[in-house]
Amino acid sequence: MMGNSQFLRSLQEYDKSRISKHMISMCNRHIREGKLEAAAVNSMSTAAGSLMKWVEAMINYKKVADDVDPLKARVKSMEEQKERAEEQLEEVRDK
Repeated sequence: MMGNSQFLRSLQEYDKSRISKHMISMCNRHIREGKLEAAAVNSMSTAAGSLMKWVEAMINYKKVADDVDPLKARVKSMEEQKERAEEQLEEVRDK
């Protein structure tokens, strides 16, 4: 898998929106059980240690995205509301 010449590119272009809560909970379970400690993995294989760091980064990304996504939706809704209010104001000014 890591020998595949497209492997690094697939990690770089990974669609982070595909990360599910189930995937995160499975990774976290293995990390808690000590099966995926970055230092231990790195001592066995530098490549696997680097991959573990990528997994940890994806877990952190998902945590942040889960917090930010509802805020983005709220901002979008408020922008739409502002647009409608500005249109109504313009109609009132034109009268």
